[in-house]
Amino acid sequence: MFIFFILIFSNLSSQNIWEVRLDLNGTPEESVINKLEVVDTNNIYFISNRGIPNYLYKSINQGKNWELIKYFYESGLSSSRDIKVFDSLIYISFYGGIILKSTDYGKTFEKIDIGYNNFIDDLIMFDENNGIANMPLKVYKTTDGWKSFDTIQLPFKLNSHVIKKYDDSIAYGILSNFGKEFEESNEPNNLKLYQRQYFKYNILNDEFITTNFPDMTYSQIEFASDSVFYLCGKKNGISGGSGHDAVFKSTDAGKTWRTILDLYADWNKIPNINNHKKPSPFGLQDIAFKNDSVGIAVGQFGKIVYTYDGGESWIYEQKLPHLIDSLTPPTLLVTYVGDKAIIGDFTGAIHTLKEDNLAPKPEDTLTISGKIDSEDSLAITCIPIRLNNNRITMTDKYGNYRFTKLSPGTYTVTALNKYFDGENPSYYYEPYLYSPTHSFELTSDTSGIDFESELNIENYFVFGTIFLNDEPIDNYDGLSVKLENVIPGKDTLDATFEINNYSFQGIKSGTYTLRPTSEIYTFEPEFYKLVFNTNHLYKNFIASAISSVKKNNNFEIKKNVLISKEFVGMQYHIFSLTGRVVKNGTLTKELNLNVEQIGTYILHITKGEQVIYSHKFQVVR
Repeated sequence: MFIFFILIFSNLSSQNIWEVRLDLNGTPEESVINKLEVVDTNNIYFISNRGIPNYLYKSINQGKNWELIKYFYESGLSSSRDIKVFDSLIYISFYGGIILKSTDYGKTFEKIDIGYNNFIDDLIMFDENNGIANMPLKVYKTTDGWKSFDTIQLPFKLNSHVIKKYDDSIAYGILSNFGKEFEESNEPNNLKLYQRQYFKYNILNDEFITTNFPDMTYSQIEFASDSVFYLCGKKNGISGGSGHDAVFKSTDAGKTWRTILDLYADWNKIPNINNHKKPSPFGLQDIAFKNDSVGIAVGQFGKIVYTYDGGESWIYEQKLPHLIDSLTPPTLLVTYVGDKAIIGDFTGAIHTLKEDNLAPKPEDTLTISGKIDSEDSLAITCIPIRLNNNRITMTDKYGNYRFTKLSPGTYTVTALNKYFDGENPSYYYEPYLYSPTHSFELTSDTSGIDFESELNIENYFVFGTIFLNDEPIDNYDGLSVKLENVIPGKDTLDATFEINNYSFQGIKSGTYTLRPTSEIYTFEPEFYKLVFNTNHLYKNFIASAISSVKKNNNFEIKKNVLISKEFVGMQYHIFSLTGRVVKNGTLTKELNLNVEQIGTYILHITKGEQVIYSHKFQVVR
């Protein structure tokens, strides 16, 4: 079956023009496009589903026309996840640890059950026979095309979210390390995230090499060349999962990384974006490069961003393709088939780039450069600079910036406040203001377009309570609470203690770490990281005597149920992280730790006045 549908949008300004080459919305095959698989410069496949059935499509002409190869109605084959193609050989992964394998171009499939009932997030095939299946908390390996398989001995207990093939034996990915609680309980509900790391995996010897990873929530890895890598995702996460669009670049195959985009892309930053609709605040989801210079990144609800200088600057699309604009799909995928850019979306549409009108012409060779002047490194490092309404570059660590490949014309250059986080007043934070805004006619290379920064200082306060055994602590001997500016050498303040409370007054704008310390208590949480653009109330801590929280073999946690070998004469209290008691009573042999609201909680078991067991846990749905 061939489906062909074209819809071209027009725009009076110079924006790119996309064609809709396939639209499954409203058809019997209506489904979510889950993964695009490029085979060569002409051939591309995708898999899609909306539960059951799942569909397999193929194009042999760079996405111009599409053929439905197979649909899967079998019970148990839900949520197709990934696809890999080698000529007549096709692998497709599904939820439930299922892989389908075809050796006849998708006419028939063999079902392979990994035996681990979870998502196969990434199916990496280095060749027809050697590959790995990336699943939550486990990675499986095969050397014979999934006739047999086994788990890989991982260097950490981890949840690796993204793995991508680099060459015939190497893959790169990002892993999340989990800490002591996970190791003791082996229960996913007790995971405590410690850090993320970037890793290199070699299937020939099962070697993992890990390095530090940029501070972001990652979405995708892209290899533009043998040594130039990109990571896209989200930084500076705030309420509801929102955050900044983020792209990092490495020119040494992932050994070191540099921020090339860090922007909360709201109306104040990118005027008139998305046809006057509110832009997505959830970062970027996918990234692809045609060559060393030209690439595209996409995000939720129709965000499309282009680069034509190897990621040194990014142009936000201000006139979206019609279907993306009208349906605002919550997920987008992007790739290149040869030199043709293709976007697949959540509503089942395939878009190809018809006219790349934003690309610079060979004669566009002018530059604009400048810097931010300040003695404060935070005021000048990695600050977004906007050219006209929709092109962004970032300053380097010295405050310098540069736009290249420009044509003669009128330009406006603005330094943007990096930390402005939209309309929610709880996250409105402007530590530095920049001036002036420059508008001028560009006729030749122009430098000295500089900015001055001004620290925007306000005075704020924070207070809270430290609880011990369900009561506000009444003896502060040997206990202190400190508020430390995250900038080394800046303010460190000591709390004032009053009856039942601690407090700080006259705090300047900035980001601080709030931490209690004591030689006789531990605290939950260990600290708060607070942005002072507003006052902070009721930042409470739960204290536990250090001698009372050692491991007690009389208690065991299994699937959020406490099993007690000894329980006579004991009481339990379950606290929220604010110190509120949400559940308490007399201990029995088995205690279900689930409470009504999701969140993180502290369990204390007491005998008389002494806490003999403490456990931190999460309630999820």
